[in-house]
Amino acid sequence: MNRIQSGNLRRTYVLSLLVAVLLLTAGPLGSSLTAQTPPELITGRHYYAVENLDTGTVDRRGFTGDFGVAFSTLILGVFTDYRVWILNASTLEIGRTEFKTGRPGTSISLPPFELRRHNTFDEDQDGLPDLGEFIVGSDMFNPDSDGDGLFDGAEVLAGGNPLDGTPVLLGLLASVATPSAAVDLTVAGDLLVIGHEQGIIATTVFSGMTPAIVASVAATGTVSRVAADGRRVALATGTEGLQIVDLTIPSSAAVVQTILPDEFPIDPILGFGDPTCVAAAAGVAYVGLTNGIVAAVDLFSGAVFGQIDLGEPIADLAIESEILCAVSGDTLTTISLDPHNLQILGASSATTVGGYSRVTAGGGFAYAVHERGVNPYNLSNPAAPFAILATNSPDTVWNDLEVNGSGAGIAAAGPMPGLEGLQIYDVLDFAPTDDATLVSRLITTLITPGEARSVLIANGFTYVADDAEGVQVVKVVADDTAEIPPAITLAANFDLVSIEEGANVRLTALVSDDFAVRNVEFFIDDQPTVDATFPFEHRFSAPLLSDQPSFRIRARAFDIGGNSTFTDEITITVLPDTTAPQFVRGIPDGGVVAPVTDVLGIFSEPLDPASVTLGSFNVTSAGPDLLIGTPDDVLLTPTRVVYRPGPRALTWTQGVELAPGRYSVEINFAVTDLAGNGLVNEPRWTFTLYDNPDLDMDGVLDGLLDSDGDGLINAFELILGLDPNVADFDPLSDLDGDGITDLNELLLGTDPFDRDSDRDGFADGDELGLGSLALDPASIPIFFSTQSIATLNLGAVDSAMLDHTAVLNVGAVDSAMLDHTAVLNVGAVETAISRAISAVNLAAPESLAGETVPTVVSVENLGTPP
Repeated sequence: MNRIQSGNLRRTYVLSLLVAVLLLTAGPLGSSLTAQTPPELITGRHYYAVENLDTGTVDRRGFTGDFGVAFSTLILGVFTDYRVWILNASTLEIGRTEFKTGRPGTSISLPPFELRRHNTFDEDQDGLPDLGEFIVGSDMFNPDSDGDGLFDGAEVLAGGNPLDGTPVLLGLLASVATPSAAVDLTVAGDLLVIGHEQGIIATTVFSGMTPAIVASVAATGTVSRVAADGRRVALATGTEGLQIVDLTIPSSAAVVQTILPDEFPIDPILGFGDPTCVAAAAGVAYVGLTNGIVAAVDLFSGAVFGQIDLGEPIADLAIESEILCAVSGDTLTTISLDPHNLQILGASSATTVGGYSRVTAGGGFAYAVHERGVNPYNLSNPAAPFAILATNSPDTVWNDLEVNGSGAGIAAAGPMPGLEGLQIYDVLDFAPTDDATLVSRLITTLITPGEARSVLIANGFTYVADDAEGVQVVKVVADDTAEIPPAITLAANFDLVSIEEGANVRLTALVSDDFAVRNVEFFIDDQPTVDATFPFEHRFSAPLLSDQPSFRIRARAFDIGGNSTFTDEITITVLPDTTAPQFVRGIPDGGVVAPVTDVLGIFSEPLDPASVTLGSFNVTSAGPDLLIGTPDDVLLTPTRVVYRPGPRALTWTQGVELAPGRYSVEINFAVTDLAGNGLVNEPRWTFTLYDNPDLDMDGVLDGLLDSDGDGLINAFELILGLDPNVADFDPLSDLDGDGITDLNELLLGTDPFDRDSDRDGFADGDELGLGSLALDPASIPIFFSTQSIATLNLGAVDSAMLDHTAVLNVGAVDSAMLDHTAVLNVGAVETAISRAISAVNLAAPESLAGETVPTVVSVENLGTPP
C-alpha cells in the first residue's frame, strides 16, 4: 500500500512538499506552477474526496479540522491512478490534483493544488455546485440532502455537514480568544480583522463556526478602532497615532506605516490631536482626531492628503457611497469623500445622552449611536441630513449598532455598563413615533460572555468584540428554508451607460431579503469579487480605451439559505479621457518640521509614467537669504522622480533628508495623464522646512513634542523665542502685525517676524487674502482698471466676462480712489475673472453690499498700483 500524508493547507507556490497545498490563482485547474512565495496558512473548513481513476469510484471523503489539515495519513492502493479534490467551504472554490501511486510501502509527494471558482451547473439550485456536491457526497438532485431544513449550500458555507441531519443553530457558535480586550472589528478582503487593545489578529471571514487565527500583529499604544480597504488595515492608537498594517501575506503581516499625532494637521486653538476613529475606502484612511480634524491618509505612503476641521473631537466615522459621515458631540456631519478636497456638505444635531459614540451607514441612512440609543438619519440629501428619530432608552446602555441591509439592526447594548450583549431591532420600523425608547422595535436579546463593545455582520454571521472575552461568533437569524431568493439591483457613481477611461468606479448592490443577505458577488467581465458586509460595494478603476472599448458588469446576491439572484448584465461603454489632469496639492506645503526626504505632487487622476523624467519635477532651495528668486538659490538634483499610482503622486526624492530652509517647487507641462492630456497650468508652490531640535541632548529629536502642553510644538516655540517648558503661547499673537497669527505663519511657512516675507511690497496677510503666494516675490496680486461702462453688483460671489465689459457679483466691499478709476483686485492670475472680488464703489465708498453702481472692467493688468 502507499501512504500519503497531508499537513496544513497553504496558499503558496511549491515544487515538492509532503503536504497538500492550496493556491488561489486564476489559472486552470491542475495547471503547473513555478513562482515561489512564502507559504500562507489556510484555516477553516475544507472538504476533500479521493477519486480512484482506475475503478471510477470515490475511495474516501472527509473534511478538514480548524487548522486546515486535510488528512494526516491516507492509505491507497499501489500502482493506481488517483485524483484528489478539495472544496473550500467558505468560498466554494475547488482544486484538484492527479497522481499515480508506486510500489508498496512508499510515500507520495502530492503535486500542488490550485483553488479557484468552478462554475459548474447547480442542478438542485441549493447554492452548492454539482462538482461541490460530488466532493462533499451530497445529493445533487436534492437541495436538502439530509432533510434538516437547511439547503446543502448554506450548510456548507456555514461550516456544517449537509449529511448529518443537523441544521446550524441560533445563538453562540464559536469564540476567538484575543491577547487583550477586543474592541473593534472590520473586514480586509476575505479576512476578519479583530482589533484588540494591543494590536490585531485576523481570521478567515468565511470560516463561520470554525474561525482560526491566520495573522497576529502587535501595535504600540492602545488600539481603539480599526478599518480596512483590501489587505491594508488602519489602527487608531490614540497618542501613538495611526498605524497601518499590511495583511497581503498574513504569515508575515506587520505594521508598515506609522503617522504620529504631530504629523497630522494642527488646530489653531486645540493644537495637535490624537486619532480616535478611522474609516477606509479606495486606498484612503479617513481619521478622526481629538482636535476636531478629519484627515485623509494614503494607506500606502502614509501621506496626509487633506483635512477638514469640525471644531470638536471626532467620535466616529462611516462611509455611505460618496459621503463620509462624522459624529462629534450631538452632531452628525456629512463630508465629501474626495480625500484631496474634504468639504462639509451638511450637518444635523439631535438630542442625545452623552453625545454620539459610534456611527454606521448604508442604504441611504446613517445610524448614530449614543449612550442610551440610536438616532437614525436620512442621507437622501447629503446637504441636509435629518434625524428620523431621537431615542432615549433609560434602561439600556448602547455601545454600537450594525445593520444587515434586510431590515435588522444588531446593537451591542445591555442593561448597564459591563452587561452589554446583543439586542436585535427592526430598523425598518425606525420612524417618528411617541415611543422613543425603542422598546416596540426590539425583536430579541442575546447574552454574550463579556461586554459587547462592537459588532460586525459578515457573510451571514454576527461577530461581537466582547472585551476581555475575545470575539464571539453568533447566529442571530433563523435558518432560511423559504426558498425565496433575495432582490438585487445595481447603483453606481456614474450613469451605468458609459464611463471615462481610468475613472474611479463604485458599484453598490441594493439588496433585500425575507431573512438576510449573506454576501454579494460583483462580476467585472466575469471576474468575481465578493463583498461579505453591508453596504455591499465594489470600487475599481475603469479600463483604458486602448485595452478595451467596453466592459460588462453584473452582481449576484446570496441569502443565508443559499438562494441567489443575478442582476441583468450591463455593458458599459468606455469613453476617451478628455479631462486634463488637475494638480490637487503639494506635500509638504507651508511650514513643516524635519525630517523630509520626498516631495510629492498629488493629481486628480492617474499620470502616464512614461511622461515623467528627472526634469519633470524641480525643487529649488532659497539659500541662506530664505528669499526665492535671488542669486543664492540652488536647483537640487534628485536621485529619482517617479509616479506612484496608489496615491496618484509624482514623487521627487534626493535620497537624503532636506536641510532646514525655504524651498520652491515646480512641475512642468510635459507631464500627461494616461490618455495624453497635459497640464493646463504648471503647478507651483513653496514650503519652509524647520529644524527638529533635540532639547535634552538625549539623541532623540523632540521638536514635534509639546512639552508644556500649550498647543505649540517645541520647534515652533523655539522659533518664536518661547520657553518649550512653560505654557506661554498666545494663539492670537501676531508679532509682525500682518494679519496672520504666529501659529498660522509657522504652519504656512511665512516669517512671523516679517510682515512681507518675500519682500515684494505686499504684506503676507494681503497676499494670502488676494490669492498670490506670500513666499514668492514673482507672485503678486493682479490689478485691473476700468475702461468702459458695466454694472457692479456688490454682495454675491459670481462673475461673467463679456468682451471687455463684465457684470460682476462681488463678495466684499472695499474702497480706494485712483483719480476716477476704480481698482478691482481679482485675487489670482486667471484668463477670466472667476473668483470673489474685493471691489471699489467709486460713487459711494461707504455704500452697503447689495447696491448696484456704475463702473467698468477690462482685463488690462496694471501691475502694482501707485
